[in-house]
Amino acid sequence: SSYEIRVFGPKGRHEVTFGGRGGGPEEFGGPPWIALAGPDTLLVWDPGNYRLSRYDLAGSLLGQKAILSTVDSLGIGQFPNGLVWQIASDGALLWTGPTRSRRVGGGATNVMRRFVLLPSGGEKIHDFGPYLSGRVNYVERTGGGFSGISDPFAPSHAVVLGPAPERIAISDAERWQIQVFDGGGRLRQIWRGRFARTPITRSMRAAARGRFTGMASRLGLTLRQAEEAFDALPDRDSVPAIGVMKWDAEGNIWVGERRGEAREIGDYQVLDDHGRWLSTVTLPEGTAQIFEIGEDYLLVEARDEYGVQNLRQYRIQKPPS
Repeated sequence: SSYEIRVFGPKGRHEVTFGGRGGGPEEFGGPPWIALAGPDTLLVWDPGNYRLSRYDLAGSLLGQKAILSTVDSLGIGQFPNGLVWQIASDGALLWTGPTRSRRVGGGATNVMRRFVLLPSGGEKIHDFGPYLSGRVNYVERTGGGFSGISDPFAPSHAVVLGPAPERIAISDAERWQIQVFDGGGRLRQIWRGRFARTPITRSMRAAARGRFTGMASRLGLTLRQAEEAFDALPDRDSVPAIGVMKWDAEGNIWVGERRGEAREIGDYQVLDDHGRWLSTVTLPEGTAQIFEIGEDYLLVEARDEYGVQNLRQYRIQKPPS
């Protein structure tokens, strides 16, 4: 990775490139995370140098703040074991990091992850506690050391920081349920919905097994070790309910329902800020993830028939109010 930031205009034309790998004031020590703070200011989190910077759209540095002491005080692991998950436009950071895992027998471990909100003004840090992040089987490699084998159908929690830092939503690992907190860590609402669970078929499991065993040599495992490790994972009946969530510019939340492995998302259920259902949205085929939801547009990452990554912008057409 070049650790650069590239700015494109509204019509997709490249405007400027800035940054680069390093420890200087305008360089990044890890892949930068970006948020838009107003119409002409970029907020950039540098995970390698543990600092938050503001740039204008021409790439000029406007200000910078190091937060290494804050990161150390959390005790949840630094990059790459801990990372900033999302950035609010005012500079609040939603940080995730590993906490103590729970062994469940043999080499299997339930991995727990903590969600922590770092407000922009340096106020009290709000810790939302540990949440299940899936199961891992650890297998001893033939040359020494261990490889971790993750369950592709494991239940896990989706988390999203709202357009303003006073809203953080965390989904339940199994049920169609979402807890909504304010920026002070207080639970404000619980939203529940109905969900037609997707059964995990033999073909789905076989496809996941084939992808994993195809990586055996890269993991330092023999084919037999890889097959046995995958077959030791839990034999689940159905896919968990919620895979991903995203707030839009109007304060509505888009809830992506799981249809397979972690990144396989089906329809999105759109709810208003009171949890009332507004619409069901089916994204175009090839969509990998949503980057941004504006008032009348959708910016997504997509892959074409050859697997080439590209950005696509779609117009959202809403019914008359």
